[in-house]
Amino acid sequence: MVEIKPSDLQNVSTHYEWNNDRELNYYDSEYPHKYESFESFLMRIKSVIDEKNQSEDLFEIHIAETGRLIGIVDIHGIDLHNQRCYVNCTIGDRNFTRKGKQGMDNFVRF
Repeated sequence: MVEIKPSDLQNVSTHYEWNNDRELNYYDSEYPHKYESFESFLMRIKSVIDEKNQSEDLFEIHIAETGRLIGIVDIHGIDLHNQRCYVNCTIGDRNFTRKGKQGMDNFVRF
C-alpha cells in the first residue's frame, strides 16, 4: 500500500536525482532532458510548494509500511474557477518501476 504525503524538503536530493535522470525524464516529460543545477532546482521546488502558489503543488508517494519514498505526484495547471487541474505521477525509485498493475496489487488499491 502507498501513501501520498506533502512534499518534504528533506527529500529534495532524491527529487533532484530523479529530475536529472535522463531515462526517467524521457518517459516522464514532454520536454527534452536538460540538466538543472541543484540551486535552480531547489528554488523551483520551493516555489511550487509555497502555500501562496495556487496553480501547482507537489506530493510524494511513499510505501506505507516502510515510509520509503518511491515517487512524486505533480499537480499543475490548477484552475480554481473551473475546478480542474493536471495530475502527473512518477515512480522514480527503479525498484518499483516496470511492475504493471499486477505487480503493484500489494501496494495500491484501485
